[in-house]
Amino acid sequence: MSSVAPTSFLNMSSYITTLTLVGNELQGKFPEDVFRFPCLQKLSLIDNFETEVNFPKSNWSSPLRSLVVSNVNASLGEVPDSIGNLRSLEVLDLSSSNLKGSIPASLGNLTQLFYLQLANNQFSGPLPFSAIFNLTQIESLDFSSNNLEGPLAPHVNGLSRLRELRLYSNFLSGKIPSWLFSLPTLAELWLSNNKLTGPIEQFDEVAPLEWVDLGNNEINGPIPSFSKFVNLTHLDLSSNKLNGIFDLSNLTKLESLSLSNAAVVLSFTNRSNGNYSFPNIGWLNLSSCNLSEFPGVVRNLQALSILDLSYNRIEMIEADMFLKLQSLSYLDLSSNSPLTVRNKSNVDLVLPYLAELNLSSCNISRGSEPSF
Repeated sequence: MSSVAPTSFLNMSSYITTLTLVGNELQGKFPEDVFRFPCLQKLSLIDNFETEVNFPKSNWSSPLRSLVVSNVNASLGEVPDSIGNLRSLEVLDLSSSNLKGSIPASLGNLTQLFYLQLANNQFSGPLPFSAIFNLTQIESLDFSSNNLEGPLAPHVNGLSRLRELRLYSNFLSGKIPSWLFSLPTLAELWLSNNKLTGPIEQFDEVAPLEWVDLGNNEINGPIPSFSKFVNLTHLDLSSNKLNGIFDLSNLTKLESLSLSNAAVVLSFTNRSNGNYSFPNIGWLNLSSCNLSEFPGVVRNLQALSILDLSYNRIEMIEADMFLKLQSLSYLDLSSNSPLTVRNKSNVDLVLPYLAELNLSSCNISRGSEPSF
């Protein structure tokens, strides 16, 4: 379709309930009156990159329950306050649509909303927490990859059903409040690539978190008790200024862990480093952690596929350290200098899936070398 003809849709306005336009290569202006169709409950306008969309600024009333406008060109660039009139909305997705300006506080009127997606736009200003806290049914919030700034709310009101919170790649600053780790249903917390500082406030009650990403911030102070989050599968604390002892002993469900560029000490309370294993962990990044020796627990990570120990102070690598790492496909030991690599035990080491090995800038001293 080379252009959007208003009559194509307006003639159906009195009875259409669902309108789905995905990847149609629509061009020109999308008719504004479509947003006001009296029976329309579901509108999806997706991957029509040359379609110009203007949201109604006034008199916008509609029985819409789902509004998805994604990967289009929102020519006016802002979300009007009138969107707060769509009080039946349950799903709102305006991602990747070149939107800018502030997020309207009128979103707080959408009390039936359980899914809100505003990622990959150019929204600026603070998060409207008073409106967000009014969304009593909300389960998923995504404001990632915008230009939002300012602090997070120090206290929470509501959000008792929230499962996913994505705020990464903004300019949010200030402390990380304890309520983010205490929401009763929160499973995913994404705060990476902001300007958040610390320390992280202590928390008593713990959320059922499975995914926590705080990487690439400016968070300082002691590491909180992440061992309380026994359901964690993914944890990224990389490129912060955290310090202290990191207790891994209860995190048996971990699948990926990144502590790179953090001044931490790994601890396995009431466990034996040599005998204890994490059965599911497949990705481990301990780059630039000031390690002086090969971490003993790594020897038993039989599911490990990716291991990064670069930019540490490890001086000795023995072949028998890798005997159980039969799933290893990527190993980075670069910039551990000087590094001695040897096979003192004369083991027959075979890593059948190893595709990439980085030993650059190691000034290797050769003993009885293992053949990886």
